Amino acid sequence: MTYADAYMKASVVDNLCNFSFGTTNPATGAAGVTPLISPMPTVFGNGNGVPPTNGINLVYNAGTSGAADHRLATADASFTGAACLRELWTTGNPTMAASVNAIRVNANLRGKPAIIVQGRSDALVPINHASRPYLGANRMAEGSKSQLSLYEIMNGQHFDAFLGVAGFDTRFIPVHYYNLQALNLMWAHLKNNAPLPPSQVVRAVARGGSPSAAPALTTANLPAIAASPGANAILVNGGVVNVPR
Repeated sequence: MTYADAYMKASVVDNLCNFSFGTTNPATGAAGVTPLISPMPTVFGNGNGVPPTNGINLVYNAGTSGAADHRLATADASFTGAACLRELWTTGNPTMAASVNAIRVNANLRGKPAIIVQGRSDALVPINHASRPYLGANRMAEGSKSQLSLYEIMNGQHFDAFLGVAGFDTRFIPVHYYNLQALNLMWAHLKNNAPLPPSQVVRAVARGGSPSAAPALTTANLPAIAASPGANAILVNGGVVNVPR
Protein backbone atom coordinates (compact mmCIF):
# COMPACT_ATOMS: atom_id res chain seq x y z
CA MET A 1 0.00 0.00 0.00
CA THR A 2 2.85 2.40 0.77
CA TYR A 3 4.39 1.72 -2.66
CA ALA A 4 1.04 2.26 -4.35
CA ASP A 5 0.50 5.53 -2.48
CA ALA A 6 3.94 6.73 -3.56
CA TYR A 7 3.54 5.84 -7.23
CA MET A 8 -0.03 7.19 -7.35
CA LYS A 9 1.10 10.39 -5.58
CA ALA A 10 -1.73 9.74 -3.12
CA SER A 11 -1.93 11.13 0.39
CA VAL A 12 -2.68 8.69 3.17
CA VAL A 13 -5.97 10.53 3.68
CA ASP A 14 -6.98 9.62 0.11
CA ASN A 15 -7.62 6.06 1.36
CA LEU A 16 -6.38 4.50 -1.88
CA CYS A 17 -8.25 1.21 -2.44
CA ASN A 18 -9.93 1.73 0.96
CA PHE A 19 -6.68 1.53 2.93
CA SER A 20 -5.47 3.93 5.59
CA PHE A 21 -3.26 3.96 8.71
CA GLY A 22 -4.42 3.97 12.31
CA THR A 23 -4.37 2.47 15.76
CA THR A 24 -6.56 -0.58 16.27
CA ASN A 25 -7.96 -2.77 19.01
CA PRO A 26 -5.42 -5.58 19.60
CA ALA A 27 -8.17 -8.16 20.23
CA THR A 28 -10.78 -7.32 17.57
CA GLY A 29 -8.77 -5.28 15.09
CA ALA A 30 -11.36 -2.48 15.13
CA ALA A 31 -9.93 0.87 14.05
CA GLY A 32 -10.35 4.22 15.74
CA VAL A 33 -9.10 3.05 19.13
CA THR A 34 -7.34 5.72 21.17
CA PRO A 35 -4.32 4.12 22.88
CA LEU A 36 -3.37 5.06 26.41
CA ILE A 37 -0.06 6.32 25.07
CA SER A 38 0.08 7.87 21.61
CA PRO A 39 2.59 6.18 19.27
CA MET A 40 3.40 9.46 17.54
CA PRO A 41 6.13 10.82 19.88
CA THR A 42 8.22 7.66 19.37
CA VAL A 43 7.30 6.57 15.83
CA PHE A 44 10.33 8.25 14.25
CA GLY A 45 12.75 6.37 16.48
CA ASN A 46 10.92 3.06 16.81
CA GLY A 47 8.96 2.81 13.57
CA ASN A 48 10.16 1.34 10.28
CA GLY A 49 7.96 3.51 8.05
CA VAL A 50 5.68 0.68 6.95
CA PRO A 51 2.72 -0.35 9.14
CA PRO A 52 2.35 -2.42 11.22
CA THR A 53 4.87 -0.42 13.21
CA ASN A 54 5.01 1.10 16.67
CA GLY A 55 1.30 0.55 17.30
CA ILE A 56 0.14 1.92 13.95
CA ASN A 57 -1.49 -0.62 11.64
CA LEU A 58 -2.67 -0.83 8.05
CA VAL A 59 -6.43 -0.36 8.18
CA TYR A 60 -8.94 -1.60 5.60
CA ASN A 61 -11.87 0.82 5.71
CA ALA A 62 -14.36 -1.49 3.97
CA GLY A 63 -14.18 -4.30 6.49
CA THR A 64 -17.07 -6.62 7.25
CA SER A 65 -17.81 -4.70 10.46
CA GLY A 66 -16.25 -1.41 9.48
CA ALA A 67 -12.69 -0.15 9.42
CA ALA A 68 -10.25 -2.57 11.00
CA ASP A 69 -6.73 -3.94 10.92
CA HIS A 70 -6.46 -5.29 7.35
CA ARG A 71 -5.49 -8.75 8.61
CA LEU A 72 -8.78 -9.04 10.49
CA ALA A 73 -11.12 -6.76 8.53
CA THR A 74 -12.52 -9.53 6.32
CA ALA A 75 -12.40 -13.30 6.26
CA ASP A 76 -9.91 -13.18 3.37
CA ALA A 77 -7.61 -10.57 4.98
CA SER A 78 -8.85 -7.66 2.83
CA PHE A 79 -8.19 -9.42 -0.48
CA THR A 80 -10.43 -7.00 -2.41
CA GLY A 81 -8.26 -4.08 -1.33
CA ALA A 82 -5.07 -5.94 -2.18
CA ALA A 83 -6.44 -6.84 -5.62
CA CYS A 84 -7.36 -3.19 -6.16
CA LEU A 85 -3.77 -2.15 -5.47
CA ARG A 86 -2.47 -4.77 -7.88
CA GLU A 87 -4.86 -3.66 -10.62
CA LEU A 88 -3.41 -0.16 -10.54
CA TRP A 89 -0.45 -1.77 -12.28
CA THR A 90 -2.01 -4.56 -14.29
CA THR A 91 -4.64 -2.30 -15.87
CA GLY A 92 -2.07 0.34 -16.78
CA ASN A 93 -3.20 3.20 -14.57
CA PRO A 94 -1.54 6.22 -16.25
CA THR A 95 -0.39 7.86 -13.01
CA MET A 96 1.12 4.61 -11.79
CA ALA A 97 2.85 3.96 -15.11
CA ALA A 98 4.24 7.50 -15.35
CA SER A 99 5.65 7.37 -11.83
CA VAL A 100 7.35 4.02 -12.39
CA ASN A 101 8.82 5.18 -15.69
CA ALA A 102 10.12 8.34 -14.03
CA ILE A 103 12.42 6.33 -11.78
CA ARG A 104 13.17 3.38 -14.08
CA VAL A 105 16.89 2.64 -14.22
CA ASN A 106 18.86 1.83 -17.37
CA ALA A 107 21.55 -0.26 -15.63
CA ASN A 108 24.34 1.77 -17.25
CA LEU A 109 26.92 2.47 -14.55
CA ARG A 110 29.31 4.07 -17.10
CA GLY A 111 32.24 1.93 -16.07
CA LYS A 112 31.99 2.62 -12.35
CA PRO A 113 32.94 -0.31 -10.10
CA ALA A 114 29.95 -1.61 -8.15
CA ILE A 115 28.93 -4.55 -5.99
CA ILE A 116 25.49 -5.99 -5.34
CA VAL A 117 25.05 -8.29 -2.33
CA GLN A 118 21.73 -10.10 -1.96
CA GLY A 119 20.44 -13.21 -0.26
CA ARG A 120 19.01 -15.93 -2.49
CA SER A 121 16.18 -16.45 0.03
CA ASP A 122 15.11 -12.79 0.03
CA ALA A 123 11.31 -13.03 0.15
CA LEU A 124 10.66 -9.27 0.17
CA VAL A 125 12.67 -8.41 -2.96
CA PRO A 126 13.05 -11.71 -4.85
CA ILE A 127 16.52 -11.93 -6.36
CA ASN A 128 15.17 -13.20 -9.67
CA HIS A 129 13.27 -9.92 -10.10
CA ALA A 130 16.01 -7.62 -8.82
CA SER A 131 19.74 -8.29 -8.75
CA ARG A 132 19.92 -11.01 -11.43
CA PRO A 133 18.10 -9.05 -14.17
CA TYR A 134 19.99 -5.89 -13.22
CA LEU A 135 23.26 -7.75 -13.74
CA GLY A 136 22.09 -8.91 -17.17
CA ALA A 137 20.84 -5.48 -18.16
CA ASN A 138 24.09 -3.89 -17.02
CA ARG A 139 26.16 -6.26 -19.13
CA MET A 140 24.00 -5.49 -22.17
CA ALA A 141 24.36 -1.74 -21.51
CA GLU A 142 28.11 -1.71 -20.76
CA GLY A 143 29.49 -4.88 -22.31
CA SER A 144 33.14 -5.52 -21.48
CA LYS A 145 33.38 -2.17 -19.69
CA SER A 146 31.13 -3.41 -16.89
CA GLN A 147 32.73 -3.49 -13.44
CA LEU A 148 29.64 -4.80 -11.63
CA SER A 149 29.84 -7.90 -9.44
CA LEU A 150 26.88 -9.73 -7.91
CA TYR A 151 27.44 -11.82 -4.80
CA GLU A 152 24.41 -14.05 -4.28
CA ILE A 153 24.35 -15.39 -0.74
CA MET A 154 22.82 -18.81 -0.11
CA ASN A 155 20.45 -18.92 2.88
CA GLY A 156 20.41 -15.14 3.13
CA GLN A 157 17.11 -13.27 3.46
CA HIS A 158 16.08 -9.61 3.66
CA PHE A 159 15.90 -8.79 7.38
CA ASP A 160 18.93 -9.70 9.48
CA ALA A 161 17.06 -8.23 12.45
CA PHE A 162 14.74 -11.27 12.29
CA LEU A 163 17.52 -13.82 12.78
CA GLY A 164 16.73 -14.10 16.49
CA VAL A 165 13.17 -15.22 15.73
CA ALA A 166 12.43 -18.93 16.09
CA GLY A 167 12.82 -20.60 12.72
CA PHE A 168 14.84 -17.77 11.23
CA ASP A 169 17.81 -18.73 13.39
CA THR A 170 17.88 -22.28 11.99
CA ARG A 171 17.31 -21.42 8.32
CA PHE A 172 19.14 -18.17 7.55
CA ILE A 173 22.55 -16.54 7.91
CA PRO A 174 23.42 -12.82 8.34
CA VAL A 175 23.80 -11.11 4.97
CA HIS A 176 25.36 -8.10 6.72
CA TYR A 177 28.49 -10.21 7.21
CA TYR A 178 28.91 -10.16 3.44
CA ASN A 179 27.98 -6.49 3.16
CA LEU A 180 31.05 -5.75 5.29
CA GLN A 181 33.21 -8.03 3.14
CA ALA A 182 31.96 -6.24 0.03
CA LEU A 183 32.80 -2.84 1.51
CA ASN A 184 36.32 -4.02 2.31
CA LEU A 185 36.73 -5.45 -1.18
CA MET A 186 35.62 -2.16 -2.73
CA TRP A 187 37.94 -0.20 -0.45
CA ALA A 188 40.88 -2.38 -1.50
CA HIS A 189 39.90 -1.92 -5.14
CA LEU A 190 39.64 1.85 -4.94
CA LYS A 191 42.68 2.40 -2.72
CA ASN A 192 45.08 -0.28 -3.95
CA ASN A 193 43.61 -1.30 -7.32
CA ALA A 194 42.95 -4.83 -6.06
CA PRO A 195 40.65 -6.66 -8.50
CA LEU A 196 37.05 -7.11 -7.46
CA PRO A 197 36.07 -10.80 -7.24
CA PRO A 198 33.74 -11.75 -10.11
CA SER A 199 30.02 -12.43 -9.71
CA GLN A 200 29.40 -15.62 -7.77
CA VAL A 201 27.18 -17.71 -5.54
CA VAL A 202 28.49 -17.77 -1.97
CA ARG A 203 27.44 -21.05 -0.38
CA ALA A 204 26.72 -19.93 3.17
CA VAL A 205 25.38 -22.77 5.33
CA ALA A 206 22.33 -22.47 7.58
CA ARG A 207 22.87 -23.43 11.24
CA GLY A 208 20.00 -25.92 11.44
CA GLY A 209 19.04 -27.32 14.82
CA SER A 210 15.82 -26.55 16.65
CA PRO A 211 13.94 -23.23 16.37
CA SER A 212 15.22 -20.78 19.02
CA ALA A 213 18.10 -23.19 19.72
CA ALA A 214 20.23 -23.13 16.58
CA PRO A 215 23.91 -24.02 17.03
CA ALA A 216 26.31 -21.11 17.35
CA LEU A 217 27.19 -19.36 14.12
CA THR A 218 30.81 -19.92 13.07
CA THR A 219 32.97 -19.06 10.09
CA ALA A 220 32.27 -22.59 8.83
CA ASN A 221 28.77 -21.30 8.05
CA LEU A 222 30.14 -18.24 6.29
CA PRO A 223 32.64 -18.96 3.50
CA ALA A 224 34.39 -15.89 2.17
CA ILE A 225 33.67 -14.22 -1.16
CA ALA A 226 36.16 -15.99 -3.42
CA ALA A 227 38.72 -14.28 -5.62
CA SER A 228 38.31 -17.20 -8.05
CA PRO A 229 34.83 -18.71 -7.63
CA GLY A 230 35.28 -21.54 -10.13
CA ALA A 231 32.08 -23.56 -10.47
CA ASN A 232 30.26 -21.00 -8.29
CA ALA A 233 30.77 -18.19 -10.81
CA ILE A 234 27.70 -16.38 -12.12
CA LEU A 235 28.15 -15.94 -15.86
CA VAL A 236 26.47 -13.46 -18.19
CA ASN A 237 26.31 -14.01 -21.93
CA GLY A 238 24.17 -11.99 -24.31
CA GLY A 239 21.95 -10.73 -21.50
CA VAL A 240 21.39 -14.26 -20.19
CA VAL A 241 22.41 -14.69 -16.55
CA ASN A 242 23.52 -18.22 -15.64
CA VAL A 243 23.44 -18.83 -11.89
CA PRO A 244 24.76 -22.09 -10.40
CA ARG A 245 22.13 -23.91 -8.33
